Amino acid sequence: MKKYISISEDDNSDWPIVGVINTDRLLEGFKEAVEAHFDAELLSVRYVDANVNYLSDCIQAEPIQVVIRVDDGSTRGESSLTLAETWLY
Repeated sequence: MKKYISISEDDNSDWPIVGVINTDRLLEGFKEAVEAHFDAELLSVRYVDANVNYLSDCIQAEPIQVVIRVDDGSTRGESSLTLAETWLY
């Protein structure tokens, strides 16, 4: 069974879902989902919890939070995201 991770934007109540990615292409899928959602280039990812080292640390565990930096060509910004294991049926 494939594993999936849902990505949601913490401070966005209108359009919080950034995407759902397959763990087979975790890094590429994360980058693609973030850049498409924010219409900006992903510059960096910082883990909020010092014990978290990988995006996949949310698999069979608690959701994790990351802070991303993006650049849309005219401004740079930060956003907090939550990653959690999810299932597709």
